[in-house]
Amino acid sequence: MRRRTPLLSLFPILLLLNAGCSRSSSQQEGLRQQQPTRELLDLKLKCAELGRRFDTDLAHDLRGNGSVPLASRFAYNAKLNTCIYRGGSKSKSFSYYFIVDLATNEELASYTTDPSDADASRAEQRKFDHRELELFGPKPD
Repeated sequence: MRRRTPLLSLFPILLLLNAGCSRSSSQQEGLRQQQPTRELLDLKLKCAELGRRFDTDLAHDLRGNGSVPLASRFAYNAKLNTCIYRGGSKSKSFSYYFIVDLATNEELASYTTDPSDADASRAEQRKFDHRELELFGPKPD
């Protein structure tokens, strides 16, 4: 005659197994979270390198044309999964502002100041500022 093991005596063993598995799975979860964090950092670092290089090349080109580069900023945009750059130039008669996707060279937003139509320039600037906020988030202090 076989003796049956009561279910209650297996309960502590099952608890220990479950605890060991959940600890292992939480460690795995931590590793999975670290991987995207490392990848994101790598993307941000590559974007910074690309942004600085683009900024330097643009400033060189603009000075050759007699224009002056305006303040710039660049950042990795996770939503678009790309590196974006905001810059501009100023010449004697107008200023030009733009945001470009550095991976595709696609212009995402731009406007030009028009001294002959200040109202239109302000309206375009408001649209541009709104798009910049969407893409970059708030400006750092």
